[in-house]
Amino acid sequence: MLGFGLGLNKWRRVGGVSFDPDYQAVLDYATTQGYALPSASQQTAQNQLVLDLKAAGVWTQLDMLHVWRTGDTSVQDFKTIDWIRLNEATIVNAITFVNSGVQGDGVNAYVDLNYNPSTDATNYLLDDHCYGGFNDKNDADGVFISALGATYSEIFNDNANTRFIVFDSSTTSRTPSVSTNAQDGHLMNNRASSADYDFLIDNVAQSKTAVSSVANPNVNFRLFARNNGTFFGNGIASYDFAGSALTTGERAAMITALNTYFAAL
Repeated sequence: MLGFGLGLNKWRRVGGVSFDPDYQAVLDYATTQGYALPSASQQTAQNQLVLDLKAAGVWTQLDMLHVWRTGDTSVQDFKTIDWIRLNEATIVNAITFVNSGVQGDGVNAYVDLNYNPSTDATNYLLDDHCYGGFNDKNDADGVFISALGATYSEIFNDNANTRFIVFDSSTTSRTPSVSTNAQDGHLMNNRASSADYDFLIDNVAQSKTAVSSVANPNVNFRLFARNNGTFFGNGIASYDFAGSALTTGERAAMITALNTYFAAL
């Protein structure tokens, strides 16, 4: 194993290809678990995503990142890896792997992300956090991402009423209206103070009502289901994440990095 110009602690050269050490750690973890790896071209694109997130100043603010979109459906175990903590999400019931990510069935399938914002957080603080992901289904219905305990943090697609129901560290919701069949995009809840938070679609803040924080929910985040086994969703997650609050510029750079990655697959 040879260094690549910037030193052994910065880069690793494996099979003639140099990867950022944090992305190489994901590949090493997958290999240790016996998981099939993405193709060489997909690995190159994923490595570039890590580099772009670092350049944006976002990588070090993340506690959790699952990248469900890999361009094919042949590396299902690899998709479950949390790139930040190097552990795995748990698939429950008939989740469907599609080219653009992972899809709920709206009946009983969900993904336990095995990340509890109350007990597992490093960067995710009560009044300084951001979470969400990309929904690739424009007419999605039901839960997209949820941590529902004594307090709730949740993005819920209420397609029947063409709106989102959104919670954040509180039991009080607000329901930003959206146009018909506009449930897809980069969906994020961002809280930078105790008094209020923003729900954003593609970094555009939606209509809101001030909701003060109470406490972070002491349950795991799930895709496509609440923790009480209700309101299952049928959306498609291309990625999900959680971490500290992000500025407008940081969110924009993160979205650009992910869109660039999607386009490279």
